Amino acid sequence: MKYITFIVGKIMKAFTFFVLLLFSISVCSQELHVKSFGIAESDLSAQIQSRKDLNDKNCALVKVGIGLQGVQFEGNVVGQVVNNVGEYWVYMPQGSRMLKVKHPYYPPIIVTFANYSMEKLESNRTYELMLTVSGGIQSSQTQTLTIKYTPIEATVLVDNKRIKGSDGVAMANFPIGQHSFVVFCDGYESEEGMVKLKASAPSNLQITLSKEAKTALASTMGKEATNQNSVNSQNVKFFGKVVDVNGEPIIGAAIKENGTDNWAITDMEGNFFIDAKSPTVTITVLYVGWQSKQVELTAGHKEQITLIENKKKESETANSISIPVKDGINIEMIKVEAGTFMMGATKEVKEPYKIELPAHEVLLTEDYYIGKYEVTQALWNVVMDSKHSTNDGDLLPKNYVSWNDCQEFIEKLNKITGLKFRLPTEAEWEYAARGGKKSKRYLYSGSNNVLDVAWYDGNSSNKRHPVGTKQANELGIFDMGGNVSEWCQDLWGQYQNDSQINPLGSSAGTKHVLRGGNYFFDIRICYLSYRMFAESNYKDASVGFRLALSE
Repeated sequence: MKYITFIVGKIMKAFTFFVLLLFSISVCSQELHVKSFGIAESDLSAQIQSRKDLNDKNCALVKVGIGLQGVQFEGNVVGQVVNNVGEYWVYMPQGSRMLKVKHPYYPPIIVTFANYSMEKLESNRTYELMLTVSGGIQSSQTQTLTIKYTPIEATVLVDNKRIKGSDGVAMANFPIGQHSFVVFCDGYESEEGMVKLKASAPSNLQITLSKEAKTALASTMGKEATNQNSVNSQNVKFFGKVVDVNGEPIIGAAIKENGTDNWAITDMEGNFFIDAKSPTVTITVLYVGWQSKQVELTAGHKEQITLIENKKKESETANSISIPVKDGINIEMIKVEAGTFMMGATKEVKEPYKIELPAHEVLLTEDYYIGKYEVTQALWNVVMDSKHSTNDGDLLPKNYVSWNDCQEFIEKLNKITGLKFRLPTEAEWEYAARGGKKSKRYLYSGSNNVLDVAWYDGNSSNKRHPVGTKQANELGIFDMGGNVSEWCQDLWGQYQNDSQINPLGSSAGTKHVLRGGNYFFDIRICYLSYRMFAESNYKDASVGFRLALSE
């Protein structure tokens, strides 16, 4: 009997271990995914429950919906994250471009707002980020809501968000529970209400709008008084759309009823609706960087409101700057807008080297400037009061410089200009070389044909060439694939598989990164992904550098 009990105990332990193993495998195979991200229309939580950033400005609020405990957030997070039931409130300063989401059981993900038509967050705005877990264990409970409506020109809103329809049918999935809906159309009485979605079956609504009843002019004074009191005692809905001069919708514009605290926000189509107590109302439309506008709305009429953008100064719109140094020598810099890219050997590289792997996602959160050209002999001479080079052509890229020499040059340059020039980080260098937001995913910087963009051993006659004599890349930057290789600020380190935010290279070591091909090496070194490294005192005829400048 003891033997049987012993065997049963062993079997139960083995079974328990097997179940736990299956569960572990299941969890590890799952990943976090973004279901949706956008402005939470008519949600004023960011204003009502505001939080200040370090510049004493109201933050944006990102409401992250996910049914998991222990979720952590990284990025420009201001203060403690608020953990509500099924939802996290993450406050972030204006201008934030991404949010990193982490959980002990799942790989981290970076949510880049530009991927969801939101370049960056705005102050006082509330955003909604819905996350799910692949594999079904933690997937959110949703159900299908179908609304059939007449006339077919009507607009359907569910939870204050427009649901696109076709031929009088709008269909979408929503979380289980209560949801509000509004159906409206010019010339018709709007209809609104609540619908409860159940897990057991989809829900269907049939909405037929009635044409507006016109007030009879022959009504008695008593009826008019009664009708007027009835109108004044009920909320009246006003609808409108905000567009630019080209008729394109403006997303996230604020609609304020004058003389009240009544607000609304335009949705992804530029539409809005606002409640009031009278048949007419005056509103002010506000949008950052655009001229505000006052409009009188009439119940039953959908007003299209056109805003005009404030004119920007020339210095604000230019994507390049020219900085005078001395003796008529200037530095030409190209603006690179912040963004996300895949760093390392991407799919264009058929036989990658180990030093180019793994390809990994990198987010650069700040705009910056990078040299349009490699530092020339002329610029070096005027800053260093020196003419040491194997060839003193003014427009040739400066060579025979170590990483230490670059730091000395930059220190003197900054004293002359009063600015803070530096070497680019390796991530900044590669992002600019790939063309930034204008990237066309070329193999070389600016082309798939190396002869268009680079001086290398196959066409250079074994010598440097004046900068800017080959084709520029998508951003207007020259010679990032050849002529001379270029020092970066980073210490050398092997790539990691994790997503990176503003990476600065290794935290230890003595070797610094070199990027870009040169006139002495073969065509493979001209690939955008290729990396080299050397001690900080290393000098060579094929090594130069390029400047960077924070905005």
